[in-house]
Amino acid sequence: MKLLIALCIVALAIPAFANELKVPNNTDTAGVRVDCNVDGCDYTEMTVGVTIDAEGPYAYGPLATNGGCAITNVVLAVDIVQTWCGDLVIDLYYDENNDGVYDFGPVSALCRPALDGCAYDGCCGCSGDLAGVYTFGDDGADPLGEVDCPAAIEPGCFLPAIESPAGFADTFGGAAAGGSFYLEIADGAGGDATTLNAFGVYVCCGTTATEDTNWSRVKTDY
Repeated sequence: MKLLIALCIVALAIPAFANELKVPNNTDTAGVRVDCNVDGCDYTEMTVGVTIDAEGPYAYGPLATNGGCAITNVVLAVDIVQTWCGDLVIDLYYDENNDGVYDFGPVSALCRPALDGCAYDGCCGCSGDLAGVYTFGDDGADPLGEVDCPAAIEPGCFLPAIESPAGFADTFGGAAAGGSFYLEIADGAGGDATTLNAFGVYVCCGTTATEDTNWSRVKTDY
């Protein structure tokens, strides 16, 4: 019994993104994809564990990063389950001064297909399902969420959405590390609930990995 309890405690202590192996390496499950650029980057994650349906956008954060350098690039990892990604919006923002104000962003990792500005209402478009850890970086292989996206989407490395005005390096590059990231997510239509298990960022210029399991949910106004 004591051994069983100890094993349970150890299991609960393991973070959702324990190491870089969670980032797919040239996976060929849905065509050959390249790695997101995570070499030498500082990884930070946040456990969320919420489900929304026809709600949002909600902001999850702050996800604090280590300081001491200027950001050169960012890679976003999202652990998510969703049954119709055509109505899903995922945006990443950065608060450089930790004052609760977005200084950089958004970069839209995923947004409503073929709709400028990544609107938060309605649906549809891609009918693919999401289930796993999806990684978004400037050197990803394909945008995820185009109108003609495949019916089955495997976890992998993807470019930010085609509607996103700029990539991660263009948006966050040059900002001072040590600020906080916020993930905004919205599920635009009912009947296809979205479960956000966790999200994390690779900040390219850091060297250590930390985890923050405290999160807050704030309804944002648009």
